[in-house]
Amino acid sequence: MIETIATVVDYHGGQVTVEALRRSSCEQCTDKDCGNGQVNRALSNRYHRLTLPYNAPLKVGEQVVLALPEQGLLTAAGLMFVVPLVAILVGAGVGNWLFVGLLNQTELMVVLSALLFGAAGFVGARWWHSKIQKHQWFEPHIKRRHQPVDGLTVDC
Repeated sequence: MIETIATVVDYHGGQVTVEALRRSSCEQCTDKDCGNGQVNRALSNRYHRLTLPYNAPLKVGEQVVLALPEQGLLTAAGLMFVVPLVAILVGAGVGNWLFVGLLNQTELMVVLSALLFGAAGFVGARWWHSKIQKHQWFEPHIKRRHQPVDGLTVDC
């Protein structure tokens, strides 16, 4: 499970709305001049707002622990990155075989074929995502109320 702390901003009839601060691994990095660190600073203080079911009453301002199963994150990353990339590579291969090998056309047709297959890969990944997003392992959920620990320090 991937966990983060979120703050309750609204609670009505079994539905809780929470805000979680967008986090990055760069927060712990000592090299603040890298490109990733600069993007992180430019986008700092961005919040994700979610409305989730939760049966126990919560107060506005209370903190909870949100959890997301790794399977959901890995599936989403695979769909949005791997599927279109493989489609682009297959499109380039098909375009090279068909247009350059058989029809003696230019490499421009190979590029257009790769772009067409890539677009189809994005559309296919999006369709596939819409079909599987209803699964429980794909949805974040509130795991528990957050109990802050006082007086604990961690040296990194």
